[in-house]
Amino acid sequence: MTIKSCVDEGGGIYVGIQEGEWVETSQAKLSLCPDLVLFNSKTTGTTLALPASSITPELVRKKIADSDGTFAKWKAQWKTKNEKVVNGQ
Repeated sequence: MTIKSCVDEGGGIYVGIQEGEWVETSQAKLSLCPDLVLFNSKTTGTTLALPASSITPELVRKKIADSDGTFAKWKAQWKTKNEKVVNGQ
């Protein structure tokens, strides 16, 4: 399964890969920061990321659900605060 198909199957919109940083020594190539898969939530448009080495449709789905849930909570709180201001409370 390709990275793009993991994102598609997980319900996201594939954006691309952000290459990580690597350090090469005489003995090994070490990752300072992994390659990241970037994808957007179809609901909020939020750009999210997961390590390319461990991406699965299930992880994409969970990342989107967590983010969309946080976004919905924030939006509800913001709406409530603004309604109080408009109503003079």
